[in-house]
Amino acid sequence: MSDGMQFMDVLKGGRASLERHAQLQILAQSLDGIRPRNWDSWAIDELSRADSTDPPSHTGSWMLLLARAMDCRHAAEIARYQALLEKSVAGYPASFRQSIHVELAICAWLAGDIDAVRKHLKSSQGGIVEESRRLLAKAALARLEGRDADCERDRLLAIKALANASDAGQSKLTQDQLAMLELRIRDERT
Repeated sequence: MSDGMQFMDVLKGGRASLERHAQLQILAQSLDGIRPRNWDSWAIDELSRADSTDPPSHTGSWMLLLARAMDCRHAAEIARYQALLEKSVAGYPASFRQSIHVELAICAWLAGDIDAVRKHLKSSQGGIVEESRRLLAKAALARLEGRDADCERDRLLAIKALANASDAGQSKLTQDQLAMLELRIRDERT
């Protein structure tokens, strides 16, 4: 949506305007380094009630809510937003679909679904994606496939990529998820 269209939408008011405001508030907090589980509760509540008819808008809300669910380690919410995103990924702008597939691959890893991780990683090629998240998903797949050396390589590359990440808040989630892979490797060696 162009700046002018967004301005007109704000002037109309209503739920769409509140949803957009909540998304922007969360994005600003996250860029400022606030991790997903600590995002503003009002904004999270607004996104949870969102009823937008604009596919990119509700898909964007679900992506933010998924990040929060992952950071809170809330399995039922992760599964809920995973299912919603899987149904809506085709309605999202083409150059951003890959980021949804990366998150869906991470969800599949958390659920232990190796085939879904493979499928979503294959669909995540190209596009606008936070490289540390893609590398996390690759490391997770390697871990599920028992390729410990590849897992460690991709995990270390993801840690290095975090230095260039644009979203400081979600980077904290990524760090925690990368640590989960490290702990599993360390636990199996002892």
